[in-house]
Amino acid sequence: LVGVGCFLEGFDAPATACIVMAAPTKSELRYTQAVGRGTRPLSGIVDGLETASERRAAIAASDKPYVTVLDFVGNSGRHRLVSTVDVLAGDANDADIAAAVEDLRESGDAEEVQAVIDRAKDVRELREAQEAQRRAEAEARRARLRANAQYNARTVNPFGPQGSPDYVEPAFRGGASDKQVAYLVRLGVAEETASGYTRRQAGAVIDKLSSQEGREYIMRFGKHGGKRLRDIPEPYLTWAQKNIDNVELVRHINETLGE
Repeated sequence: LVGVGCFLEGFDAPATACIVMAAPTKSELRYTQAVGRGTRPLSGIVDGLETASERRAAIAASDKPYVTVLDFVGNSGRHRLVSTVDVLAGDANDADIAAAVEDLRESGDAEEVQAVIDRAKDVRELREAQEAQRRAEAEARRARLRANAQYNARTVNPFGPQGSPDYVEPAFRGGASDKQVAYLVRLGVAEETASGYTRRQAGAVIDKLSSQEGREYIMRFGKHGGKRLRDIPEPYLTWAQKNIDNVELVRHINETLGE
C-alpha cells in the first residue's frame, strides 16, 4: 500500500508489519504518526490481558511480534520516537529526558520517572554551573589585565551655552561583565548588587564566595542554588551525597553532615 500524505493518522490496519519510509520530513510528529501505523498488535491478541508482561508475551508469540521500519531517507536519525518517559516527563527538556532514558537503560532498575528526570536535571545544572564558574574565573583573570572603565552619560542643551550639561546620569552598571553577574547570582548575590560591582570587585567577591568550605560552601545549581549547605535540608544533602558525581561537592557535603 503506497500513499503520499495519507495513511499517517486515523488509518488503522493492525496487520501492517513493515513500514517503508521513502519521504523525508522535518516533522517529528509526522514521522511518529507514520511509524505508528505499524505498532499496533494484531486484533484480539492483547484483549483481556491485565498485565504488561502478559501482553508482551502474547505479542511475542503472535504472527506479528514486531514491526520492521525501512528508512531510506534518514528520518530515523533525525527524529526520536516518543517513549513512556516522554509522556511522564512533564515539561522537562529533551536533554534531560535523553539522559534519564540512558540512566534507566544502564541501571536496568524500575524507578519513578520524575525522580530520574530530577536527577538528570541536577547533573546537567551542576555541569553548567561548573562551566559557568570556569568561564567566570577566566573572565576575571582577563579583567585584571584590563583597566576598569567607568561610563557617564550627560544631556546637553543645544540652545544653551556650548557644552553646558543639564544633568549627569550615574552609571547604571559598575563594569562587571554579564558572565560575572550571572555567576554571582548563582552564588546567592542579588542581581542588583552584583550589577553594581566593577570587574575587579566582582572577581574578588567570586573568589571569596567560591572558596567557602564545609557548611559555608554555596550550592551552584538546582533548586537550592545560591544557598549554603548549612541552609539546605539534610535529606537533599544525603541524596546528593550518593547520586551526584562531583568530588568537591561531595567532600563539602560529607563535612557538613559529619558536623
